[in-house]
Amino acid sequence: MDAERINQLIQITGAQWEAKDTPLSKAKVAPGAMKYMGLAISPTEISKEAKLAARTEPRAVSLQPPPPKVDWRNNGGNFVTEIKNQHECGACVAFATCAVLESRARIAQQAPHLNIDLSEAHLFACGCGDCCDTGWVNSKALDFARRKGIGAETDFPYNTMRRDGCKPINAIVKVRAYAAIETLTVRKKVVAAKGPVSASMEVYEDFLSYGRGIYQHVTGSLIGYHAVCVVGYDDTDQCWIVKNSWGREWGDGGFFKIAYGQCGIDTRFAFYDADLVGIGTATRTRARKSAREKELENA
Repeated sequence: MDAERINQLIQITGAQWEAKDTPLSKAKVAPGAMKYMGLAISPTEISKEAKLAARTEPRAVSLQPPPPKVDWRNNGGNFVTEIKNQHECGACVAFATCAVLESRARIAQQAPHLNIDLSEAHLFACGCGDCCDTGWVNSKALDFARRKGIGAETDFPYNTMRRDGCKPINAIVKVRAYAAIETLTVRKKVVAAKGPVSASMEVYEDFLSYGRGIYQHVTGSLIGYHAVCVVGYDDTDQCWIVKNSWGREWGDGGFFKIAYGQCGIDTRFAFYDADLVGIGTATRTRARKSAREKELENA
């Protein structure tokens, strides 16, 4: 879609975001296509999420109201890892899951400079298979991370996945348990107390042209469903702060803000919380090294 036309409609509707030309807006993304997205959602899957949330939602994270704002990119340090790019493969679930677990590992170690880079290829190719054109679901990705764990990007790079298929590697992170979260207040409490979570949303044509601001759908058709990593929220601006997997040239350096209630992100779909078993020795070693490097930088 044309960014200039979208910006005109944004002004007319009073929305608070800005469109720009992006690699995604220039690509031909057909409705229903999995490339660039990849959340294989269905009424059955939504029903499963609701049942899982009813059974597992962590209702007692805190008796106190959640703070009015949290952003794990600036919360006593940056606990959010680098933006990545899933390219033309429907692997968003793997990218969102790895983004959550990378941040949770940094938080668990209280090490914002922890050098952790999980292999989306390991999670996607070994957990789902040849799924670039069919996509996946959040609960199955987390279940694979619970049963098998996820290895390092250096051991199974994403750019080799389509050539190599599933490549068994040693896990450096494993999930102990996960839970679906549906209540808005509990979503905020979990993000504030525990860290980033995985989320799902509808994607409309205008979202491909997002540049900055608080996204609200203003024009264009529904083209698919997408898994993302929520890294914070802001009650003043009434929005979620989200990490995407479309590279740094898209959005606000790869991140975006989306208004509460938009695109089903906190109404139609559950958030997913995940607790880690632990972190591999190699990762802890890199964490100590990174901490020492930071000390030297500040000396």
